[in-house]
Amino acid sequence: MIVLKLLAAVWGACLASFINTVIWRLLNQISLFDPQRSYCDSCHQQLIWWQLIPVIGWLIQKGRCHFCHASIGCYSTFSELINGWLWYELFILDPKIITALLILSTSLLVCSATDYFAQWIWPIWLIGLFSLFWLLNQRWQWLRLSAAIAILGGLLIMSFLTSNGIGIGDIELIFILQLCTSIKFVATTVLIAAGLGILSLRSRYQALPFVPYLSLGIVITLILAPS
Repeated sequence: MIVLKLLAAVWGACLASFINTVIWRLLNQISLFDPQRSYCDSCHQQLIWWQLIPVIGWLIQKGRCHFCHASIGCYSTFSELINGWLWYELFILDPKIITALLILSTSLLVCSATDYFAQWIWPIWLIGLFSLFWLLNQRWQWLRLSAAIAILGGLLIMSFLTSNGIGIGDIELIFILQLCTSIKFVATTVLIAAGLGILSLRSRYQALPFVPYLSLGIVITLILAPS
């Protein structure tokens, strides 16, 4: 089983690499098919095969382009590592779980990448969070809807009072998350995300794309959740 889990981790890292590349090209209005291979954003040199290996390629280059030595952002590498970890921890030979993992990881990767690169998200992708029902073996409870509405109202008031200190995309994600999980799950996710976000701030006035932190909080909470 350990071999299958390692293969699942490799798949998770490759999936993250692919989605990050697709989102970056779409946001920059670059064709998905031309150029076929990725290239350095600074010198535009087409990357060699080993530079494209998720996580490992970045580590070999020590975070700098092999050709021009320009710094390579660590966001994509970090998301590859986290998604690989998610797949390693939760993968089992169950079609339902595999499907749920694919839907959830794709949803989180797309939303995180668009928020990180462009500071907005496509709300339609939040539907993928409902796969948490399968992963957590949840049953629908009307209390979740009441809690979600209460949280939605509180976050909207907070956003108004702080002059959009929390984005609408963040609010939508937390609202959907409450519909799919529990107050405890949401609270743990938000606390982890907020803690990591605060640690990464360099200035109190710095704009922070929060969805990637919420996604990381979801992954950590999901992995640590009781089986």
